Amino acid sequence: MLRLLALATLVSGSCLVAAACGGDDPVSEGARSGTSEPGHWKHCRLEGPAQPGGLTIFGGDLIAVAGGGDRAVYTWPAADLVHGGVVRARKLEVDVRPEAALLGGERFAQRGYRMKHLWALPLDFQGVAVQAPDLIYVGDRSRRVVYWGRLIQDAAGRLTQVRLTGLSVAPGAERSKLQQGDWRDQGPGLAGLLALSGRRRMEDLYVLDRAAGPDGTLRVRRMDRYGSALGSIPVRHSLDAEPACNAISWDGTRYVIHYGAGRGRLATMREPEAMRSAKLSAGAPGPAVEGVGAWTGMTHGEDGTVYLVSGGDPVVVAWRAP
Repeated sequence: MLRLLALATLVSGSCLVAAACGGDDPVSEGARSGTSEPGHWKHCRLEGPAQPGGLTIFGGDLIAVAGGGDRAVYTWPAADLVHGGVVRARKLEVDVRPEAALLGGERFAQRGYRMKHLWALPLDFQGVAVQAPDLIYVGDRSRRVVYWGRLIQDAAGRLTQVRLTGLSVAPGAERSKLQQGDWRDQGPGLAGLLALSGRRRMEDLYVLDRAAGPDGTLRVRRMDRYGSALGSIPVRHSLDAEPACNAISWDGTRYVIHYGAGRGRLATMREPEAMRSAKLSAGAPGPAVEGVGAWTGMTHGEDGTVYLVSGGDPVVVAWRAP
């Protein structure tokens, strides 16, 4: 009888400890303990860009661009991220080729505009992507233009500069104010860019719409760097409402789209054959971090780690190992 009483006391005490630690909620437990176990979201504050609008990764370096007229490109080593800490982004010098002509199949590209004309206008960078060996793409939401060029490294392999040598019109703009001479995109705008390497269509660039267009369809549009439209992927879903998209990435086998305000959700989508429609899953919740109103950029490392960056104040980077 005494042995049974002792065993019952031990089991009761274990249950109390489990309840105090979050029970069967491994995400909340990992967030509190700051462990490095896979599957747990971790986060730290990012200093540098004020309104990040896109995130990508180049080797071991994370790269971000920002909206609000910020024409800079920022970088920091992924290895410098420490849960609960602060990481400082380094601003890269951006050099542009003023006489580069705007390319693409739209009327906008036939107006004779050059880099020097558009670069001087208010810009709102909302997407960034890189492609082997050193190509970089930056998307401007205001006029739906993609600027592209190369990442420059020093002899030690440290990123030092971004050299933008070309610009193209991204397909899908709603230019309903042309009569007033306004070439800005009046539609939902682009939410993110994705460039893939080591695949059959590795020259392609994918442009994610922020929301459904006038036809009620959400699309991922495919183009090349010269502005040629190469088709699009209509996105089906069974959500209660049309998703408000924030970013797009690739986890090695599927597209990953972050949508929604606050922590939002990370939804996956298989690549359809022959660019047919794809089905977007409901997804899993994103990281819940106090003070973050929306996650605005996302990328995946080669090891499968997913990284998110937020807009607003404070700016936060969150990450989760697979």
